[in-house]
Amino acid sequence: QIAGAIEHGLEQYNDYIDDAMRLTFYYNLAMLHFVAEKYRESLNWINRIINETDMEVREDVYCFARIFSLILHFELGNYDLLEYLLKSTYRFLYKRNRLYQFETVVLRFIRKLTRIHTREQLHVLFMDIRKELQPLTQDPYEKKAFEFFHPVLWLESKIEKKKFSDLVRQASQQQVAAETVISQEQTS
Repeated sequence: QIAGAIEHGLEQYNDYIDDAMRLTFYYNLAMLHFVAEKYRESLNWINRIINETDMEVREDVYCFARIFSLILHFELGNYDLLEYLLKSTYRFLYKRNRLYQFETVVLRFIRKLTRIHTREQLHVLFMDIRKELQPLTQDPYEKKAFEFFHPVLWLESKIEKKKFSDLVRQASQQQVAAETVISQEQTS
């Protein structure tokens, strides 16, 4: 429902929304659909970012959209396409001098995904990549990438066979509770 209201508002007020704000809306719509496991709809919004926008407006969102596209194609089972998109995304990021460690880990993960043949191998890969990404969540330079998407939670959903939306909700509730405690301590 929220996504539908935002989509309607985007159409209705399109002429009044600047490119940076539009790009942010597109990305947030993609994330809403992803969390709801509507991967095709999410990919539609990511493709709009990649194909219809000027990358210079919000280069950070544009670059992450390219990486997120890989994850969406994995979720959709588009394994044959992943190999091509992986090479294209790597070349793009390399030319832009945008290879954060986070991006390198995710690209390496996708490359390994294309060579997985069993569920056991996939499970081990999910655990290995989660272990590699976890320290990056605390790195001040790398933290920016986790503002766009939290791959550690996504990997945990795969490992624990839980819904990503449930883990996102749980993490949000924990964050709010922690911030409330900090706020109360500061006012005391």
